[in-house]
Amino acid sequence: MLTELISSYSFEEIVAIEKSDRQFLALKSAWELIKNRNFGGVDDKVVKEVFLRAVIYNSLISYQIAWSGELRWEEFADRLKSDFDVLLLDFIQWKTSFDRWYNLMITSKNNKRLYNIKVARLKKLSQFSLKSMDWYYDNMIDLWQDLWKAMWVPIWSKTICFAVKMFGYAARVVFEKFIPYPLEVAIPVDSRIRKLFLTSYGPVSDKEIIEKTYELSKISSVPSLHLDSLFWVKR
Repeated sequence: MLTELISSYSFEEIVAIEKSDRQFLALKSAWELIKNRNFGGVDDKVVKEVFLRAVIYNSLISYQIAWSGELRWEEFADRLKSDFDVLLLDFIQWKTSFDRWYNLMITSKNNKRLYNIKVARLKKLSQFSLKSMDWYYDNMIDLWQDLWKAMWVPIWSKTICFAVKMFGYAARVVFEKFIPYPLEVAIPVDSRIRKLFLTSYGPVSDKEIIEKTYELSKISSVPSLHLDSLFWVKR
């Protein structure tokens, strides 16, 4: 049962488990390389801003992928390592990176499905004025709500919640400090989570999964996004 799994770990242990998540490690690897590169005197704050925006963009189109989520983020991290200077230049010159994101998507080995829907998402986000990334790390509920406004989808939608989670992973390594996920942000419900809850509770809807996770979060005092990490790594 999930209650037994959760009770086996302290919050600190769950946070430590997140450090072994291949998605977290992929982002950490990319940032460790990028932060030590010379971008011609570009302010470090701008470099951090572009890196974290890139993570948000990728999160919103990383669904219906051909391979595993881990492989998707490892591939994305490799592309950041090789293409970051171009993304940075676009940002500095106030150019839209929409075409570049589209190109990254169509040349990806494992994200070649549902182009039209994903392109529409990229356009929506490019037309929305995001706040600074350091503000969002201190106020991740604001990021959750702003992405909801930008995407025009239910606030508990998988990709919206997943984007907050991946942003939190990336911000943790970029700003070199840990801020817990807000209790309010819902768990990203995917096939993996559905299967896990089916085993524990029998047939349940996505809405019921979110509600049950909130209950587990309240009992354990562990936010849903951190529980998602536990379920992901220890499933």
